[in-house]
Amino acid sequence: IVRRYGAVISGSVALHFFLPSDSWTPGDLDIYVPDHTFEAFCREIMDDQHVRFVQDTREPRRGLPSTATAIGLVKEVRRFKTPTQQSVDVVRSSCNSPLRPLHGFWTTLLKNFICPDGAACAYPHPTLRRRAFVK
Repeated sequence: IVRRYGAVISGSVALHFFLPSDSWTPGDLDIYVPDHTFEAFCREIMDDQHVRFVQDTREPRRGLPSTATAIGLVKEVRRFKTPTQQSVDVVRSSCNSPLRPLHGFWTTLLKNFICPDGAACAYPHPTLRRRAFVK
């Protein structure tokens, strides 16, 4: 699904990929989707016979980078729940690149992503040394 819709995984899951640790686990899954495939992606994750995410309309998205929203990097965020009640935030980019919202993160630790063909760390030297720059 991620490949089909040109999406990437970022946030704490991507950070945990680069800095695996038993001392913490990601709190949710953040999937960044291009503007033009967002609606189809959301429909498919709710209709998929194997996944069946349910949209959570009761809980607003917390922690959305206000900078990303304010400067137009993010159009929308929808929160879903897996059958085991894990949170999945699907973030709609303001353009056809799923990576654009990553520019609005408040720290370099989160400027990483995973895609079907690999993974990227925007600031490998400080990140892999467990250091970060903060806005």
